[in-house]
Amino acid sequence: MEYSTETLQKLQQLQKKFIAELSERISGIKIQWLNYVEIDNDEAKKDIKILLHNLAGTAGTFGYLELYEKARRLEKMLDEMADNKSKSDSGAAAMTAGIDDLIHFIEHMPDSGLFSQSTKDK
Repeated sequence: MEYSTETLQKLQQLQKKFIAELSERISGIKIQWLNYVEIDNDEAKKDIKILLHNLAGTAGTFGYLELYEKARRLEKMLDEMADNKSKSDSGAAAMTAGIDDLIHFIEHMPDSGLFSQSTKDK
């Protein structure tokens, strides 16, 4: 797909903002997960779901497909836990490991989004 120069610049700015805010997003997910596990807070579960859903959607939009897949997988795991109406030790451990994996991935994520090459050229 071809973009006008103005549109491409706006998309590049949005992509840069997304990358800059990743650590804040993942911190929010981790904090809400701990709240959910430690104090059984259903509001925290809703917040995690929204955070993961938004992370997956934005990552997919900007072409960060592995990040999209990881966030989407965690969102599905959270849904499965809710469907089972319990936070089994194994489910909670898998979710915690998944969040840790997501954090590690983000910390080492290559800049390979849809607009990255154009961003580097400017």
